Amino acid sequence: MPGNRLLPESPRMSAFGNKITATTLRWLGAAPQQSSDSESGALELLVRGAGGSFAVNAAGRLIAVGIQILLARYLGVDGYGIYVTVIAGVNVLYVALNLGLDAAAVKFIPRYEALGQHGRIRGFIGYSFRMVCLQSAVAAVLAAGIIFVSGHRVNHELFLSLWAALALLPVKALLQLVTSLLRAFKRVVRSLVLSTVLQPLALAGALVLMVHVFGKTVSAPAALLLNGAVSALALAAGLLLLAGARPAGVRTAAPERSGREWLAVSLPMFLITAFQLILSNTDVLMLGALAGTTESGIYRAASQVGLMVSFGLNCANMILAPLISDLHTRGENGQLQRLLKVSSRAILAYSLSVMLIFILLGKWLLSLFSPEFVGGYPVLIVLSAAYLVISSSGPVGFLMTMTGNHREAAWIIGGTALLNVVLNAVLITGYGSIGAAVATAVAITLRSIALSILVKRRLGVSAHPFA
Repeated sequence: MPGNRLLPESPRMSAFGNKITATTLRWLGAAPQQSSDSESGALELLVRGAGGSFAVNAAGRLIAVGIQILLARYLGVDGYGIYVTVIAGVNVLYVALNLGLDAAAVKFIPRYEALGQHGRIRGFIGYSFRMVCLQSAVAAVLAAGIIFVSGHRVNHELFLSLWAALALLPVKALLQLVTSLLRAFKRVVRSLVLSTVLQPLALAGALVLMVHVFGKTVSAPAALLLNGAVSALALAAGLLLLAGARPAGVRTAAPERSGREWLAVSLPMFLITAFQLILSNTDVLMLGALAGTTESGIYRAASQVGLMVSFGLNCANMILAPLISDLHTRGENGQLQRLLKVSSRAILAYSLSVMLIFILLGKWLLSLFSPEFVGGYPVLIVLSAAYLVISSSGPVGFLMTMTGNHREAAWIIGGTALLNVVLNAVLITGYGSIGAAVATAVAITLRSIALSILVKRRLGVSAHPFA
């Protein structure tokens, strides 16, 4: 049956597990017993997959916050500010090295699998790795020249941190590609365990060993080098997982190349991802440049905690991205609408709960970094409110990019990214970190509203939880 392609092969679920799945679907407004086999299969995949995704992401998010607390305590406010400012730059730049091929993988590979085009899958994977490696080599040469020429204008610790970031950048780009390929092959939980649990735990372990076993003082450059070493190990593990994830037909098929077609889709996706990262990192970078790295460090700690509000949406997105592509290819808009309703209601319930916790316990949570970080509480509340709006809008970004509407989405996200830069430049100079928070909140809220309107007009579906 066509819908069965949505479900990976696995042992029969227990009666208890099936009962929980059915109950969850009913509570969210779905009635699996009244659905077609295809629709029921997709809904069950969403609930079971999102459950695993949520558990792994929950662990990963807590670990990520824990690492930020470790870094803040080991590096101090100033060193932590340098570290997070440089990492924000890395997060923006490594997207350029992927040229959007990581995002395109989640669109193309499920489609090729549905059509049995194994040669195209193999060709796409090989093409993606070659392009990322070529981009990395060019970027390394350019970045080294820029750092060498202009590095004397910054303090010594920041100068060394920039060189350490240069080693981290290509590893991060390749790791992003590998984890996206795993997601495209519906190995979502494995991808998440690798990138959000094992890798951060290894970094935390390395930091603890340096400080408490070897008695060394950790600086921002040393922390960045440790991050690079751990990322390289995660990349090696990811390549092994990817080798096992490919279907047998892909391993034996002759590669079919269609570089122009892939780039025609991946480049707009690259712009979308780049604009999204600009939206999420402009505040830290501009705050570091205009108000100093110390204030950007306090701001970053608050924003990292605030991301807990929207990570429920991120969990669902991991499952929904290939499903959206698959259902759109089959023309099953009715099933797509049901999936959106189920996921959006669960996302909203989670986000509201976390927002309430932050209002009540936000200052205490920030004090875990150190007493100086409590001043970021207003930033936490402003950003959390914006993340709540994003979560209530549902997976509107993936709905556009996975259904061939990536160019229109790029215009919206690019426009709001530019607005974010302008608002940050204006508000940071007068209001510091709270100005950066307001600027970012306005930009990302407008992005979600505009994408929601476009999804309704283009696809005839709504990601609103009460649609």
